[in-house]
Amino acid sequence: MASSQHDTQAFLEATLAGDAQAREKLFSRCLPRVRQVIALRLGVPTWGLPPQADDVVQETLLSALQGLTQFERRTMGSFHNWVAQIAETRLRGEMRERLSSKPDSGEQRFGDLDLSATLFPSGDRSPSSHAALKEQRARLEAALLALPGVYQRAIVLRDIVGMDHAEMARELKRSDANCRKIYQRAREMLIRRLGQMRGL
Repeated sequence: MASSQHDTQAFLEATLAGDAQAREKLFSRCLPRVRQVIALRLGVPTWGLPPQADDVVQETLLSALQGLTQFERRTMGSFHNWVAQIAETRLRGEMRERLSSKPDSGEQRFGDLDLSATLFPSGDRSPSSHAALKEQRARLEAALLALPGVYQRAIVLRDIVGMDHAEMARELKRSDANCRKIYQRAREMLIRRLGQMRGL
């Protein structure tokens, strides 16, 4: 994870210096996190991502890359959180547009939550491992989506956005110690829920 964060930071620095290849790599590196944030905000699992959601993801990343000079560089966690906030703003705009253009349509589910790759990375790429990983992701998504708001937010900030506890404390407007407890409790709840789901 630390190496991945270091690579992302190197891509960010090179992008700011005008390196077009680094810009593409930064785009690819941020893509899964943006999809996870959007899916969590919508409360949906990975499967069934329609083109509209992909459009929001692409627009978010293009906006972020175009506005990089406005980003106040502190840590990679603050960078990922800044991108996540752009994603949420884009998503709200998309939802408002859909509601105003189709007032009678039902809520459409879409998202691509690939949290297991963030929380439980695996280097195994065999076909049987893909099937097992898909099942694991489905369980993880269901368990995460069932968490109460602040606990879900703690997992997002720590495991998807990549913030440390001090950054989480600033974002959640809580003490560092309180954030640590919330995050620990969130992980415990998530693991317990996954255990219950396996027992079904």
